[in-house]
Amino acid sequence: MLVESIELNGKPLCEAVVLATAFERLRGLLARSREAPPVRLLRCRSIHTFGMGYPIDVAFVACDGRVCASERAVAAGRVVSCSEAAWVLERPSRVGDRWPTVGDEVMALSRGECVRACRMTTDERRP
Repeated sequence: MLVESIELNGKPLCEAVVLATAFERLRGLLARSREAPPVRLLRCRSIHTFGMGYPIDVAFVACDGRVCASERAVAAGRVVSCSEAAWVLERPSRVGDRWPTVGDEVMALSRGECVRACRMTTDERRP
């Protein structure tokens, strides 16, 4: 299980479990307790809360680390998407705790080094 440090605007926010496979992303926080740590879903633009027993906080992050969408206390039975997102940060909803908002900068650090959020697109590779 890979765990990364997440920074919000240059300050530590949390430790997040990395979910990289399709099955891991589909499951997300489902069947985990309300005390579960945050998760970082790689290559993700849409999440669902079907079957959730508690609300979750969700932040969609673009390739450049900019938060392009953020929702707090997303209830069960919803689908939330952001076409600009490269990855998603989720956690069981926590009232009053810091959480990224649109325009914030979020960085994932693995062993102290910044993790590149996504690969270059074909257009970015062209001279």
